[in-house]
Amino acid sequence: MEKAQEIIHLPSSVGGMAWALSKGENELGHRSEVLYTDNSWLKYPCDKQVKLGSSKTINSFKLLIEFLAIRKKYDVFHFNFGKSLVELNQFGIKLAELPFYPKGKRLFMTFNGCDARQKFKTMKRKKIAACHNQKCYNGMCNSGRLDRKRENNILKATKYIDHMFAVNPDLLYFLPPEKSSFLPYAVVDSVKSKTPIIQKKKFLIVHAPTQREAKGSNEIIKAVKSLQAEDSSINFALIENTKHSEALKLYREADLIIDQVKIGWYGAFAVECMYMSKPVAVYIDKADLFFIPKKMAQDLENSVINITPDNILATLKEFIYDSQKLREIGGSARCFAHKWHSPQAVAKEVSNFI
Repeated sequence: MEKAQEIIHLPSSVGGMAWALSKGENELGHRSEVLYTDNSWLKYPCDKQVKLGSSKTINSFKLLIEFLAIRKKYDVFHFNFGKSLVELNQFGIKLAELPFYPKGKRLFMTFNGCDARQKFKTMKRKKIAACHNQKCYNGMCNSGRLDRKRENNILKATKYIDHMFAVNPDLLYFLPPEKSSFLPYAVVDSVKSKTPIIQKKKFLIVHAPTQREAKGSNEIIKAVKSLQAEDSSINFALIENTKHSEALKLYREADLIIDQVKIGWYGAFAVECMYMSKPVAVYIDKADLFFIPKKMAQDLENSVINITPDNILATLKEFIYDSQKLREIGGSARCFAHKWHSPQAVAKEVSNFI
């Protein structure tokens, strides 16, 4: 990178990734902004939002006007969740404006999960996967139609996007290897200092799924209930439909965090808790680790508690009564998060492609 770049992240608020990465880029000396066309109940911050209504025609007009306003303004356009700004879904046209960015502009796209992951290919490759659950996201992938749409979307993006990133290693099975790579989540440290250990009579386990079937929540809840039946000093908090700022306050009370047992990787929620020095239990699919930096894989091994749907109960029993082990993992987790997930660290990785 020879000079500061004008960068915009758009159009989705998913996971808060865009805002965190933009923050890191600004810290590196770029001028980076975030534009959302959606903002979920989590209410991640942004610089600008194009508010859309119920009329697809009016929405398309608003987005087209926005595209004309920004297409020459920025050097780098970084799309997320496999979307571009102008999506003419009523006509079946995805990534509609990609061919019309001026020459010399750099186009990146980050894939965050089910924007790239395909159900039946995943089921064939993996024994443990949320895709095996017919109720995952209300069964929207069961017909195979969305698999074909995702595949076509990636093929179209490949023609125009300079480089693609995947924040989950398994997504790289679906992206073109010659122009795609793994990128860690960029997550802002909202804690800034180590969370003090509070002596409590109750041991609190926290699980915060955005979608229960995808996270394997039923298996997690069943295992925790079995623990509680044996030990009344164990409390359990299931955090759902809570604003991001409020959820962070609740995570700070936890003694142990459980992320997921079906996806094979951890999410931004887990990283936020790592910053708090919280031990995180999560299913990591070791078969996918060749996609990530070797050193990151080595660091990860000592920074999380690896669980599967079949060993949740036994693994939790192994750790919840060993406060020393939990402290050690929590300390390693905080160092891991700062090393691999700080906005500036992730922004430096993206800058290698500008």
